[in-house]
Amino acid sequence: MDLPSLLSFKEKFLGHSVFKRQPAPYCHLPPFSKTWDNLQSVWCKRFLEEIAHLETNVKEKYFSRQIKREFKDIEYFRMFWTSIILHRKNEIREMENEITKEQSNENTRSFIEQFESSYKGLDDEKKWILGSGNKVEDIIYKYGSKLKYENLVHSFVLDTDDKKIRDLFSANEWNEILEKNSKKSPKIEPDLLCYITQYRKARISKKLFTNVKDLRKTVSKLCEKTVYDVEEQFDYIWIRNCISNLLTLYEIKPRVFEKSHLERWYDTNIWSSIIDQCMWNLKDVELIRGESCSIASSERKAKNRIMQERKPFGRRGDGVFRMEKGLCEYGAAEHGHLFKGEKDKKFMSDGFKLTRMLRDMLGRFSAELSTEVFKQIEMVGYLHSERMLQIFALDYAEGYMIRLRKGALLEVPKEPVEIDNLLKLMTAVLSSKLRIARTISLLKTPEQSNDLEFAGELSTAGKIERFCSNNRILDLPDPPSSPPSSSSSKKHSSDTKMTKKSKKRKP
Repeated sequence: MDLPSLLSFKEKFLGHSVFKRQPAPYCHLPPFSKTWDNLQSVWCKRFLEEIAHLETNVKEKYFSRQIKREFKDIEYFRMFWTSIILHRKNEIREMENEITKEQSNENTRSFIEQFESSYKGLDDEKKWILGSGNKVEDIIYKYGSKLKYENLVHSFVLDTDDKKIRDLFSANEWNEILEKNSKKSPKIEPDLLCYITQYRKARISKKLFTNVKDLRKTVSKLCEKTVYDVEEQFDYIWIRNCISNLLTLYEIKPRVFEKSHLERWYDTNIWSSIIDQCMWNLKDVELIRGESCSIASSERKAKNRIMQERKPFGRRGDGVFRMEKGLCEYGAAEHGHLFKGEKDKKFMSDGFKLTRMLRDMLGRFSAELSTEVFKQIEMVGYLHSERMLQIFALDYAEGYMIRLRKGALLEVPKEPVEIDNLLKLMTAVLSSKLRIARTISLLKTPEQSNDLEFAGELSTAGKIERFCSNNRILDLPDPPSSPPSSSSSKKHSSDTKMTKKSKKRKP
């Protein structure tokens, strides 16, 4: 067959109706379409039933099972070592608890033994005998020897705010303890008190902004009336500046006291204006801030020191009142950044630390002053935590006993509406400053002695050995040394490790 005939046959054959392109009857069904909802064919259903049993993703299933198996192995491994580590930690914790119990028992025995030795060294004739015939030192010894923790009674300090100490005595005995050699509160000038009450005029409005505005007007008016004089009107200027500084803080940040701050923030923004600046007119006295060591505590610890031993450091406080050109100390301050109540552990421990510092300062004067002058002086302490302030006064009562008196808790208000609280706090600080000034004047005034006593002192002045007359010295018992805390011991061990490393690095 030739080529033209083949071409004509192809056209006739392909043009037949049987071989024409027809649309597939199942083109609208999978896998030709993605609409699986329209499957109604029996063969499609059977196909789907059969394919459901086939595992087309064998590799993925294998790897997923393998990963799960390995993950379980790792989890078992982790749980195994976690249980071992936890068991070891429990063993270490039990060992540490046993060690701390032993150390606490040793520390308890140590300061009780020191307390007993101090009590045995007391002269029975010099003890404080109450009107009922009871001796205060004996009652304190019976109570303190039973305690398993360190208390102020081990330093022969009577805390008049402690109910347990109060219950040791009858009502008449307690009144006698409070009134014996009690110091009167210094009197503030009536004109100064009237000046302080004038700031209450801005207390009429209860809105914060209006109240601040009225208080600012009051401050500016009182500023125009006062004439500055360093000697006479320093307290007036201090009151005005203190209120003005806090008022600026209220104006710029009205809600500044609704959140807690760090300890340094309170020292810088609040207590520096209230306490530090109030003491500026105390002559030859400086308030040293920043964890300063007490010289009196250092001297008490180094009482029996030999040349080969390192001189011990004194107690560190947040502030120490000290002579600018001397070693005398008149008070201290302790501060915490968070106040959780008067019976909070931190607040109570700071108060205990502050009292021990004041006791060392007062005890330093006992060997230098006559008993009559020593009965008139007192050490002042400031315990401020967050916005709260409590003022301490420590003085000599009688016998071998020191007396601690605590003032009420005072508060820097959150809002200027409560300015009465601020004025009460400032007045209390002003009164405490007068107590310090009274002690300084007593220490600076030379003691008057008659000619016979002075002649006796001159007769012993040429002796080489140290001589002290019995009527001029009151030997107070030394307080027991406080046991070192766990944090301080850890810090000491880390410091020794650092020093060893530094020594090794040296060529």
